[in-house]
Amino acid sequence: MRQLNQGMLALSMSLLLLLILSSVSVFMSRAFVAERRLMLNELEYRVVQAIAEQGVAEAIAQRHLDPSVETLSHQVSHALGDIKYHVNIAPHNSLVGVLQLQASAYMASGTASRISLALAERTVLNPQHLGPKSPLLLGAATSHINGQLQLVLNPGHPISIWSAGALNITGTLHSCALTDYDKQTRRCQGFISQFDTLQHHLASDIKVQDTAFVPDLLHYLFGYRAANLAPLVSYQAQDCSHIQRPGFYHLAGGGHCQLDEITSSREAPVILLLNDMAAIATVPIKFYGLIILVGPAPTLTLAPGSEIIGALVMGKGASSLNGDFTLRYDAGVLCTLGDCQSQIGATPYRLLSILAGSWHDD
Repeated sequence: MRQLNQGMLALSMSLLLLLILSSVSVFMSRAFVAERRLMLNELEYRVVQAIAEQGVAEAIAQRHLDPSVETLSHQVSHALGDIKYHVNIAPHNSLVGVLQLQASAYMASGTASRISLALAERTVLNPQHLGPKSPLLLGAATSHINGQLQLVLNPGHPISIWSAGALNITGTLHSCALTDYDKQTRRCQGFISQFDTLQHHLASDIKVQDTAFVPDLLHYLFGYRAANLAPLVSYQAQDCSHIQRPGFYHLAGGGHCQLDEITSSREAPVILLLNDMAAIATVPIKFYGLIILVGPAPTLTLAPGSEIIGALVMGKGASSLNGDFTLRYDAGVLCTLGDCQSQIGATPYRLLSILAGSWHDD
């Protein structure tokens, strides 16, 4: 009888131990499955979030190429499964010149990620002005004109020179309408203002000693002070010989810029800002774009027959213009620089930047 009781006790203990082991095994199996599901969910979320971020990057790139892009949708194949994403771009509800970008990515399993951010969209030139309206802006108390200067007016704006100070003309100065300018001979056939050996007549197109002249030319042109222009610069260049494609270039540090080494055209103009550097051309040139000279003594010296097609701006230092050349305002060139028609295709003159603190994801 005692042996029977001992056997039953041993059997009971064995069954109890087996039950405990089975319970532990079931618990560990369920814990492993749950842990595996959690890891898989985390992995899926990270992948989906990365695809949403990819969608954001692609949408910004597409918007830079084509400012009319408002939506973007794609599907990406992954080892975990297919992932779809959709991006919507719309004007911000309260901020002018800002876009609201919302991106979502999701899998068939239900894993999803959403990202929203604010994207500032503006031109390199100050959006309020989109460049000067006159071929020549002078910020100095006195600007010196030596040699022979021709000014061809903007057809929609009757001012050829807008100056904060006086003009000291020791050569000749002629201004004319675009319709009176012969592009073959590069000469005005009729004059609005005429200052030469025959006549000293400065008409209303030459506005000098204007008390309403802008106090800060760089802020007027770009919407930024001099210390904050770096984000607008398209490419770094050691000297003017490296300027071979359109963009905004800022050079400083003394010396001179050889303008005949720069490549520009009506379709690919250049914005050139020279700080404490003289601009010269020893052979006749055609420069398309906007030249800004600032510093203690902004100086421009061009070979006879040269043309600046666009506009010229000179800062508060004692400005000096030398040579026999023409400043011809070109609305098309200024339009390209200001991206006034939101042209399709990559342009260094349209900027997109994410507003700090606007990125949110869930």
